[in-house]
Amino acid sequence: MTDEKKDGKIDSFTRCFVRKSARKLAGKHGFRRQDRDEIEQRLYLKLAKHLLAADPNDPAWKAFVAKTVRRHIASMIRDN
Repeated sequence: MTDEKKDGKIDSFTRCFVRKSARKLAGKHGFRRQDRDEIEQRLYLKLAKHLLAADPNDPAWKAFVAKTVRRHIASMIRDN
C-alpha cells in the first residue's frame, strides 16, 4: 500500500479500461453508439464501492477491475 490519501478517485488504469470497454460494446449486442456514456456509468457504479480500498499500483486491483468489468459487460449483454 502506498501512503497516498485514499479519496475514491478513479485511477488512470481503471478510467482507460472502462472507457475502452464501453467503446467496444457501444453499437453492438443491441446497444446503440449513443449508449456509451450510460455503459461507462454502469461500469463505474459496479466498481464504486471498491474505490476507497483500492491501491491503483497493486496488480491485484488491475486484475479485479478487468474481471469485474468483463463480467458486468457479459451480464449487460445477457440482460439486454
